[in-house]
Amino acid sequence: MDSLSFSFNKSNKEKYFDYATSCIKDKNPLKKRLGIIILLKGFINNTDINRVFDIILTLSNESDYYVNMAIAWLLCEAFVKCRDKTMSFLKNKKISTFVLNKTISKCRDSKRVSTEDKLYLKTLFLK
Repeated sequence: MDSLSFSFNKSNKEKYFDYATSCIKDKNPLKKRLGIIILLKGFINNTDINRVFDIILTLSNESDYYVNMAIAWLLCEAFVKCRDKTMSFLKNKKISTFVLNKTISKCRDSKRVSTEDKLYLKTLFLK
């Protein structure tokens, strides 16, 4: 599932978004994870990022480890591609402590995040 490959064009992009949203609303953790990965693969850009954040907020009480790890992976990628918007989103701390801390860890492990950002993100880490 992590290696999904597909392409969007104007005629099918919203269909993928709707499908991802329906998967995320499903009770099955594998389907939720699939929806998150679809968002990760095709909707991490300045145009769609706020819609992605809105969906992530609906998962703030998620308990499944693998779903939460997929969210952290998505947010790390969002930080790399949409730094300012994602930084603001993380500062609000409306996601679970687990997801926030895993996102920060993933960003701090990334070679695509600046040293300055890594140091700042460390200050957002919750115990």
